[in-house]
Amino acid sequence: MIENETVLSKNNCKTCGRKLGNYIDRRKTRSFNREYFSITPYIFNNNEYYRVICIDCFYKIYNRLPMSPNAVNYDFKILLDIDDDNLKKIIKDKKSITLNKLIKKYGEVEGVKRFENYKNKQSYSNSYQYKKEKYGWSIDEYNNYNKSRAITLEKCIERHGEHDGRKLFEDYCNKQKYYGSTLEYFIERYGEVEGNIKWINICKSKALTINNFIERYGEVEGTNKFLEVISKGYSKSSQRFFWEIYNKLDERIKNNVYFAELNKEFGIYSIQESKAFLYDFVIKNYGVCIEYNGEHVHPRKDLLSIDEWKKWRCTWSNTTADVKYAYDIKKYNVIREYGYDVCVVWEGDIKRDRNLILNNCLNVINEGILKYECK
Repeated sequence: MIENETVLSKNNCKTCGRKLGNYIDRRKTRSFNREYFSITPYIFNNNEYYRVICIDCFYKIYNRLPMSPNAVNYDFKILLDIDDDNLKKIIKDKKSITLNKLIKKYGEVEGVKRFENYKNKQSYSNSYQYKKEKYGWSIDEYNNYNKSRAITLEKCIERHGEHDGRKLFEDYCNKQKYYGSTLEYFIERYGEVEGNIKWINICKSKALTINNFIERYGEVEGTNKFLEVISKGYSKSSQRFFWEIYNKLDERIKNNVYFAELNKEFGIYSIQESKAFLYDFVIKNYGVCIEYNGEHVHPRKDLLSIDEWKKWRCTWSNTTADVKYAYDIKKYNVIREYGYDVCVVWEGDIKRDRNLILNNCLNVINEGILKYECK
């Protein structure tokens, strides 16, 4: 091979020390076997990757020429010294079909049109109707197929053994919690500005709002599904505590009580916020609302240090302490506008001294009854 000395990279081959750059291949193989990414770097996520090994050394070590740079491949790890994690991200990004890629390639109108067609084809190819028409599947076969695709601890252990299976499943769960599910992921992938915008839009689209349910299922079915879903978000420990309170109330008060296992959680739809808020324990007409907060779902300012506050994440939604705390305050303020006093009890406090917290709640209820009867 003969080097072309007119255009050379500032990098040297890490194996032989030769200056990297364009060259002429005496074997007259395909044109892509030049020393690509020597002069112009490969760019991913605003990071530049330059070539680190020459053609001669690559051929001596692997007895072949590198694969084409037109398709991202695992030769990039050797040629550009890219670590495994970033290489996997690059390959996944290269193979993925996204709206932004299609708009960039075909323009706004055609790109959007092609992306919608792609989504519809993907959706249909995974449907029962498609599998039935193409493969003659029954509904049971279709359901079993979907179950077989699921990644479970049992399957990982069966395929990879106890130790490796558990590790693989743990890694999978951690990735699921991070990729596409955290603000940090979107900032890492799209940058500070675009990442924040995408995260906000995704949070809005996934929010349990009546408008989102109506958009997905239509007005009648969407409304019914919305009411059904939001009525199930409660813990068993909270219900045990509320039954204790309920059983200590006078019969004339019990008819005004709302909590999940008794009848349903008390809900208020806020026009200003365009969403419904559900409250754990409410005595209607007496202005009493008790919220049962678990520390894994609601951040607690009086116990968390500054560092713990920054690291805290909601178990259910993975939202930060600041976001979840602001939501809780907003929720309390909505019911306060209707004349209710809000009493927040913490699961940790109840575990430490159940009777104390129970008596405090009964005192709050008695005060509410007294206010009502004095009107």
